[in-house]
Amino acid sequence: MKSPLWILTVLLPLVTELAAASPTPNPDSDSLDSFEEFEERDLEDRRVKGDPCRYNKDYWYYKYPCDSSDKEKGKAGAQFDASCKYKKWYKTSKGWVRDSDKPPKCKGNWDHSC
Repeated sequence: MKSPLWILTVLLPLVTELAAASPTPNPDSDSLDSFEEFEERDLEDRRVKGDPCRYNKDYWYYKYPCDSSDKEKGKAGAQFDASCKYKKWYKTSKGWVRDSDKPPKCKGNWDHSC
């Protein structure tokens, strides 16, 4: 077994160099081109898989979070853009949407209380 002094003198400098090392960009590739390629792939993936936060059918949105409130019909293809949740209702830019009308696979950080 190696002595503690050997570990401190040999291995510690190597480990600190590895821990402090930072990645360097590849000089042959343009980062903007890489980003644009990534963005194009992402858009293509969304077209193929579909956006989970888009409505596939018409839905109702309400003025207040209750069934007896005034309501209007939202069109299919609209984006679900909730900001918070109150009981089983989501607050969106157009009004309140019931939990049952939310796109089922749409995930987000809106479960905090309004």
